[in-house]
Amino acid sequence: MNPDYYTEDYQAELQSYAQVVDWERLNGTTVLVTGATGLIGSYLIDLILARNAAEGSHISVVATGRSMSSLRQRFAGQKGSHELTLHELAPGSDHPRGVSFDYIVHCASNAQPVALSQDPVGTLVGTIEGTNALLKIAASADDCRLVFLSSSEVYGSPTPQRPPLREDELGPLDILAPRSSYPVAKRAAETLCAGYVSQYGVWAVVARPAYVYGPTATPGDTRVIPQFVDSARREGVIRIASDGSLRRAYCYVGDCATGLLRLMTSGRSGEAYNIGDAASVASIREVAEGVGRIVHAPVEFVDPRHASATPVGLHQGILDTAKLEALGWSPRTGLELGLTRTIAMRGRWT
Repeated sequence: MNPDYYTEDYQAELQSYAQVVDWERLNGTTVLVTGATGLIGSYLIDLILARNAAEGSHISVVATGRSMSSLRQRFAGQKGSHELTLHELAPGSDHPRGVSFDYIVHCASNAQPVALSQDPVGTLVGTIEGTNALLKIAASADDCRLVFLSSSEVYGSPTPQRPPLREDELGPLDILAPRSSYPVAKRAAETLCAGYVSQYGVWAVVARPAYVYGPTATPGDTRVIPQFVDSARREGVIRIASDGSLRRAYCYVGDCATGLLRLMTSGRSGEAYNIGDAASVASIREVAEGVGRIVHAPVEFVDPRHASATPVGLHQGILDTAKLEALGWSPRTGLELGLTRTIAMRGRWT
């Protein structure tokens, strides 16, 4: 396997997570995963293939992404797997035809802060059109389940005083702000899922993860944790363009992946489920200082216009995950351990 990604530590982590997943319903099925080279999609695929290798579950995975070269590079270590098919979704191309999918996990989306700021139109239109195309595939199949990866940003801008957010508690959202293209797109796509459930009888559930982080973030990812890690390694210092007081809930990518697998097999069609870790709530400053302690780098607070400062998004609130936990899921990796794993593995991959 590719030594850059498939280290002994990473494979051990995958096998550990595989032990808490109910694979019985998934054995022998075919799963389409979009956004396959991204933070969450790539981990989910690795987890499924690790299960195949260990137990012979024969779960076929069709992984789609915008670039075949990126797909091949990311999954170079899986060349020996006959249960992985890579498919490029270049402009104007379509999803794989002639393949019967049992499950679709839609992870593809603009999600990085820079991309959201620079391409609000592409973010909004791409999310809606991409989700509609996949729902059409699910509608044409005899028995296909679709999990749509939404975001905690659909909750708007809750205040720190609000209690953990349940799935039925959406907050205010400025729809005229270009940056709102992302949460507006996710809200619209969720409604589209509900429409297909009601009108065409499609099986679809919505996953709303908290701030997800982990070692599988792509090089150059502009979200805060990979930026903190990369900045500390590159410059020996972590710079924050705020006072660092914003608090949010974090979720390690492995916990998010097992949450998605739980929804694939046990979720209730037409409903939304939060994925997060109530014990992993911290301010931006606390996260930066946590990264700094591990890599021995100081934290500096600078003017937001500083070229190397890490931009910080809006407060996303803390999620109530009781609904997903009632299905038998629970988070396993706390923030401190998650940061340690992220830094240790990411240092070898970037």
